[in-house]
Amino acid sequence: MIIRRMNVYLAILMALLAFIAQASEEDVAVRDVKISEQDINNLRQPKRGFLVGGQPDTKDLDALAKAGVRYVINMRPQAEHPGFDEAAEVAKRGMSYYALPIASADDLTLTKVRTLDAMLRNAGEGGVFLHCASGNRVGAMMALRAGLIHGKDTEDAIATGKAWGMTRLEPAVRRLLGDL
Repeated sequence: MIIRRMNVYLAILMALLAFIAQASEEDVAVRDVKISEQDINNLRQPKRGFLVGGQPDTKDLDALAKAGVRYVINMRPQAEHPGFDEAAEVAKRGMSYYALPIASADDLTLTKVRTLDAMLRNAGEGGVFLHCASGNRVGAMMALRAGLIHGKDTEDAIATGKAWGMTRLEPAVRRLLGDL
């Protein structure tokens, strides 16, 4: 009886320690970045080593570089130019810059999803900041990547997209995933 009770307590303790370790690991990942949503609009970290947010300014690019970001993927079209040469500013900070313009749902194409997949494979395990104006287009592209490239079913792909920032483009993504 005492041994059985000890085993139950031990199992509870082990589960609690595993939960604390997982939470601490995620907290450390966020703390390592040392950037907050106050710095970059809609900042989120859907996966360790990957950040998503709105348009960074030059101060934000400094913080991203200091945090270990090596790749910046900009999904804003030229018409949404931020008022500075983002590619040059990214390069000045030793990061690589990629542009993958997504102006509207019409730009959510298999070709662009494959291009994004190649960019992310090139980046490797992390140090990537993806942005548009809010994260919505990034999330839509990540949902499509999950469904079209990685074979996730529609609901899993949509959940992936939401984790990466998808909001208003969900109906378009559902249509595109439904066309498969």
